[in-house]
Amino acid sequence: MKAIIAAVLNDEASTSIASSLKLEKIDRLPYHLTLYSLELLEDKKKELEKIVGNITNSSLPLTERITGIETTHYRIVRFSLENSSLLQELHERIVKECNNLRDKNVISKPKQFYHEFSKEEQKLIDLYGRPNVMQRFKPHITIGKTEGNIKRKIDINISINDLEIFYL
Repeated sequence: MKAIIAAVLNDEASTSIASSLKLEKIDRLPYHLTLYSLELLEDKKKELEKIVGNITNSSLPLTERITGIETTHYRIVRFSLENSSLLQELHERIVKECNNLRDKNVISKPKQFYHEFSKEEQKLIDLYGRPNVMQRFKPHITIGKTEGNIKRKIDINISINDLEIFYL
């Protein structure tokens, strides 16, 4: 099973901006900042919840800054976040503490396209199951899909008060 460890976006200003754009929804999850996604061993769900609870209690709340909204080359619209050392540390702690719960036998999406990644990204996939972790982590909040191109600067502070785990 796939587990996504995320901070859910629930401040009024940014959710209002996201809603006003009338974008195509990507998944059934609320607007969120993914901190780590892993293929979880079936019997490790409780252990994952305990680790994430401990990290939440010791590392949050955090105040972070949304710096812009942009469309990627895959038509994905997302809020860009400022690269803060506290958010990077939170991400790295989650990855390090949860990685041993990962089911390394599952052929994940990154493994399916392994040959298309750089050597650096392949190394991260081998170690952590994903290419966008540790030094390659780029915090953002995916808010939808569009045919058009959106790019503008915004400046909104958001508070990260809790972490959630979504099981897919």
